[in-house]
Amino acid sequence: MPRLLRFPALPLVLACAHASPPSPPAPAPPPCDLAAASGVPDGVEVRWPAAGERSPRVATSGCIHREIRLPLRLRDRVPAQAAFQFVILADGRMVGFRAPTEGMEPEFACAVWRALSGCPWTPGRDAQGRPGAYWVELPIRFSAPPTR
Repeated sequence: MPRLLRFPALPLVLACAHASPPSPPAPAPPPCDLAAASGVPDGVEVRWPAAGERSPRVATSGCIHREIRLPLRLRDRVPAQAAFQFVILADGRMVGFRAPTEGMEPEFACAVWRALSGCPWTPGRDAQGRPGAYWVELPIRFSAPPTR
């Protein structure tokens, strides 16, 4: 009888010994330096789109919505809406990020910056179709995540 009790435990030991290791934790978000993100490279002429020019736009529909991760610990202080300004360069990179300073938690501004910089952008074009560096003002409406 003791032999029967020891033998069924063997498959469990083998299963535990061959189990795959736990998956690694999710990567940490990139560091957020809003002062550095607000800079525009020297020598770049930036303008607001005028009549006949095409404004920069997100290349992938819904990217900002998918990318934005607002801090849950601040769920009670989610602003209803805020307008962010930034520059999209001729190569599609985002620079010159500006967040509202009044009533905006820096963590919210960082979350928006990460989302915007994580999305591919189509640069704006002048009336002749040449890409250029353009300012963008993007109003974003926030809604607090549901409580669990």
